[in-house]
Amino acid sequence: MKRKFVFFDIDGTLTDRSNNEVVPSARAALKQLQKNGHLVAIATGRAYYKAKGLMEDLGITEMVCYGGGGIVIDSKLLYMKPLNRENVLKIYDEACEKGYGTGFLLEDSINLYSSNNLFVEQTGGRKEPTKMVIDPSFDPHQLRDIYKIYVACPMDKEKDFQTRDLVGHIRFEKEYLTYQYDAKDQGIIEMVEYYKGDLSDVIVFGDDENDEVMFRKEWTSVHGQCHRALKSESGLCDKAERG
Repeated sequence: MKRKFVFFDIDGTLTDRSNNEVVPSARAALKQLQKNGHLVAIATGRAYYKAKGLMEDLGITEMVCYGGGGIVIDSKLLYMKPLNRENVLKIYDEACEKGYGTGFLLEDSINLYSSNNLFVEQTGGRKEPTKMVIDPSFDPHQLRDIYKIYVACPMDKEKDFQTRDLVGHIRFEKEYLTYQYDAKDQGIIEMVEYYKGDLSDVIVFGDDENDEVMFRKEWTSVHGQCHRALKSESGLCDKAERG
């Protein structure tokens, strides 16, 4: 069988959303894929530091992370792409005008930077392990690279947030907007190019709104939970080719 490049989203695809655990049948399918010589990778919006443990648990060494902005090869983060600086600053300036708290991710870590504690006060904090680094002299306009920005914009005010769509974003939590790189497909392309592969040999699995960008005509896409669609590596390929 020709080698395939198979990319899996994590939440709701490899894992059961009810308990956030990797489904046993999905775990078995990954192992069978690897045994048959295919490249198995994760494609996630998560930061590398957040997904690293799962990679190790699954025995996977390749990953598209940061929504396509980061590439991991052989368990090493090769690079992270920053967001469009000018647009992020426009979002930040409007957030300040409207009194919305913000937090900035500036490196692959749990640190979230801000000049005040407004983001935490308005949202209760980021819904994941976080270390808030508060520095009154912190000025985003002096930054060169910004990888994520969180804005405490209420859901009922989102439509009035004029700069909302300048950068890819998603509302994972009702309390705030998360602005992050939104190009999983580009990360997939870059990884396949790194391995000098053919895009027609790519198969992607995803289930959510931020996965739609990686459902492209150049390759095969499967929407839904892989453990429901697939029982083995051969079943995976058969199902994907029919889809």
